[in-house]
Amino acid sequence: QPNNDLSSGSWKELADIPEPRFRFSSVAYVHDDGTEAVYTFGGQGSYDKGTDSYPVTSICYAWSESRLPETPLTGGQIAGIVIGVFVVTIIIGCVIILFVVLVVVIVKKMKNSSMDKVKLN
Repeated sequence: QPNNDLSSGSWKELADIPEPRFRFSSVAYVHDDGTEAVYTFGGQGSYDKGTDSYPVTSICYAWSESRLPETPLTGGQIAGIVIGVFVVTIIIGCVIILFVVLVVVIVKKMKNSSMDKVKLN
């Protein structure tokens, strides 16, 4: 049975991803029957010399300590997870951009302020 005690702070290794993969999205999901699983979506594979790139994949994988239900996720559930991950990624990106713009504005104001002081002297 899966360990539902998250306070232990430990992870259990289930299995490796069958192929080299990075920049993928993943989610932990608990099914209606209590089965816990981790799903990975897409990502990029190993370097391909022929195309001089890291090819993008659309393959999804699922891991669980116990047998997954015959229909682990419906199309709507997968779409909801993917959209959720996408929205969170966009929000984080916007926050980072806003922070960078704010820093640039503050630095410019500080430079202008010090330039005004130099002109006055």
